[in-house]
Amino acid sequence: MYGAAATFYNLITGIVPENAIEREVHDTLVPPARLFGDIPAELSNAVMRALSTLPSQRHRTVNEFRDELTGKKVLAAESTPSEPDSTTMLSRSRSPLKRRSLRLGIGTVALALLTGLIGFVVIRDRLFQGAAPEDPGARAAPAMNTLPKPASDRKPGEVWTDPATGVELAWCPAGSFMMGSDALNDETPMHEVSFAQGFWMQTTEVTQALWKRVVGSKPWVAVRGGAHEVPDIDDCPGIYVTLYDAQLFANELNRRGGVGYHVPSEAEWEYACRAGSTGMFCFGDDESVLAEYAWYEETAANIGEKFVHRVRLKRPNAWGLYDMHGGVFEWCTDWYHSTYAAAPTDGSPWLTPPTSSQVNRGGCWASSAGSCRSANRNDYTPASFGSLVGFRVAKSDAPATERPPQPGS
Repeated sequence: MYGAAATFYNLITGIVPENAIEREVHDTLVPPARLFGDIPAELSNAVMRALSTLPSQRHRTVNEFRDELTGKKVLAAESTPSEPDSTTMLSRSRSPLKRRSLRLGIGTVALALLTGLIGFVVIRDRLFQGAAPEDPGARAAPAMNTLPKPASDRKPGEVWTDPATGVELAWCPAGSFMMGSDALNDETPMHEVSFAQGFWMQTTEVTQALWKRVVGSKPWVAVRGGAHEVPDIDDCPGIYVTLYDAQLFANELNRRGGVGYHVPSEAEWEYACRAGSTGMFCFGDDESVLAEYAWYEETAANIGEKFVHRVRLKRPNAWGLYDMHGGVFEWCTDWYHSTYAAAPTDGSPWLTPPTSSQVNRGGCWASSAGSCRSANRNDYTPASFGSLVGFRVAKSDAPATERPPQPGS
């Protein structure tokens, strides 16, 4: 849709729009009616809607875009010529009548091309459908309208989007791993953790778009002007959230029809991060490769980018999980203990005895490489928030118990 609208915009104005991601950061696109006063407002509005940086605000189909143009007869509409905005005035080498005729003529050609594209798509779909009656389920978006496979049929890293919540998840299979390391005291003793059942892990941190859709607030905006810049961009992680906020978010997903959503245990987080790796990172021990997987001090803070970055721009781990190293610290449900002595070995969170702080994992955009290791641990009080901290949710097949954190001693 965006590409078709960009082509249309280019044909009637002579200007090539930037892509939607670049425009989210710095939008300079001017409505056609402001560039040329003789372009009908209806046409201008239709094109700008199709060029929205938010997919949810665009036309749902190319047919809908065409219908808004032709249904209002915007290409043939008569309007009184007016002077263009002084800051966007273009060449007046042609007379107003010639310019108007040329642009409306180009608009007609553009609409014809758009109609041809729609026709091609329809014919292509019919050819590939064959003679059999159309099965409504056969053309549904993958995973969006289907239940997940039985656990026994799922492959490690298999991605599924929950139709009840819209959350994209990757499958972490049942199995065992060695949790911890010998690098720091609080990562010892290394111990085997076994998951009798697999679980789902969100493929990215909870983004600003998802947070706004579920909660409706923008906690990262309220603190602008602080020590760090906070981009208000849909596919950046939602930050300035406490563990209380993260728990309430997971509970809200369950109340909206989801099943089993929870803030991950520390064991679930490390198991998912490693994705079968036994090295320092999900890809092994070669620190020089970390830049391909993580926003950390060498790829962010040390080069002046002291802020969160969009999710999915780095490589995922073997189970399809993005930004497990760096980006933002991610909340876990466990209370923080100085060693793993007496820690659970079944993958459940360590909830007793409570302490004064709770675990977060993964490092952040200001962290050293060592702080981004799979086994590295960090902790904050559960009411803490800041530009370095976000979270992702996990999901079990069975209903989850709501676990609002309780103040420790």
